[in-house]
Amino acid sequence: MPATTAWWVGLLCLLRGEEPKQRGRGHPISWPWWVIAGVSLLGASWGFSNHRLVLYLKSEGWPKAFRKLLPKRFRRRIPDEATLSRRFRSDTLSALMRRVLGALAIRSPFTAIDGMVLAVGQHSRDPEARFGGAGSHYLKGYKAIRFVNDLGQPIDVGTESANRSELATAYALLERASTMEFSVLRIAADGAYDSEDFHRFVEQTFGATLIAPVHRRGRKPQRGRRARPISGSYRRRTRKLLRSAWGKRWFRMRQIVERSNAWIRMPPFNLTMLPTFIRRRHRVLRWQLSLEVLLSYAILLRTLARAA
Repeated sequence: MPATTAWWVGLLCLLRGEEPKQRGRGHPISWPWWVIAGVSLLGASWGFSNHRLVLYLKSEGWPKAFRKLLPKRFRRRIPDEATLSRRFRSDTLSALMRRVLGALAIRSPFTAIDGMVLAVGQHSRDPEARFGGAGSHYLKGYKAIRFVNDLGQPIDVGTESANRSELATAYALLERASTMEFSVLRIAADGAYDSEDFHRFVEQTFGATLIAPVHRRGRKPQRGRRARPISGSYRRRTRKLLRSAWGKRWFRMRQIVERSNAWIRMPPFNLTMLPTFIRRRHRVLRWQLSLEVLLSYAILLRTLARAA
């Protein structure tokens, strides 16, 4: 990930363009939301906690990219730890980050959705971290559900405890994505999303086809008994599609979400084992959203550079 001033200026300009407008006669905020979001991106990119980030800014001052865009009244001030902790918990910041993800993502008719485990220490006392995951990834921590386009850019993300089903969060992700004017034709997923209700929800929300492996319900054939037949018209249609060469081709494209999961696990993002100061779901979500914005912006710049 490049650390040039121009790189950060472009990202901060995008944050400032998505700044929510103040409405009503409430008490005005002391710091704009785009500045708080930029500080969150700085902390996530450097791996700093709130305390270390404030100490660094007090000793080194604002980075050059911030000095170019900050109003004069903010250039000699640094937000304190209490301000950052309070504003980082706000739903307004999460909504701002999600709007930025939607603005960065290139529209494509093919998308994919998948989850991955964000582990915490085995002896962590985080009350919201649970044991969960699939196969060898049965770890204590949280589960990140990522909805990406065909370039691996995250369109929307969500965080739940590791023992929660991915379907519960997937409904919310797709419902928010439907308001971003995304024209989606196909959504690829793994067997965890094999549900007649979810197939129907995707069809009614996007008019798209969910391409996920269809598994038979019930016991395996034993002692002459037959497995329970596949129920539901949507699941039967998907199974018929997966038997064709066209459906197999689209399902193989689901590997883009696996590669995107690998990209965000590798340096400089390192979204694998959560730092010790990231505890509780709201902090994990803010940390994940910050790294997802950095990843999406890096993919966008790389794609534009190749096109040029």
